[in-house]
Amino acid sequence: MYSYYVEISMDRRDWVRVIDHTKYLCRSRQTLYFYSRVVRYIRVVGTHNSQSNRMFHLVSLEALNSSDEFAIDPKTTLLIPSTNVATIENNALVIEGVSRCRNALLNGLNSDYDWDNGYTCHQLNSGAITIQLPQPYMISTMRLLLWDCDDRYYSYYVEVSV
Repeated sequence: MYSYYVEISMDRRDWVRVIDHTKYLCRSRQTLYFYSRVVRYIRVVGTHNSQSNRMFHLVSLEALNSSDEFAIDPKTTLLIPSTNVATIENNALVIEGVSRCRNALLNGLNSDYDWDNGYTCHQLNSGAITIQLPQPYMISTMRLLLWDCDDRYYSYYVEVSV
């Protein structure tokens, strides 16, 4: 997992930081938005690697202007998503929890589940269900579907962390 920032420039002298993920651990594919600017140079600077080596590895980079609507928190430069980011397509992972079908919690299928498939669980008073997003987001809403194939009830709490 990496921490990094992205800067842009027209002349390689004056750089503007448009993405600052130096306080966060990120992995896999990153979807980064910033407001349109004229750019000639892009600089990506790794600031942390969670592995023992001291390298920052970048596998691919795409630069384009997007007509997608987006919102960015001006203080943190974090994307404020308007759609679900806890999906397989978005490279989210279930890193803690038990499931008979890998990624059942994130595959978007929530109408055809039974005792054999379609859910993720953990033992009460031991463990949790933990989802890791590939990058930090500014979120304020979650939707959960608890098991409803019988008349049981649950008590639970939700914690978030960067």
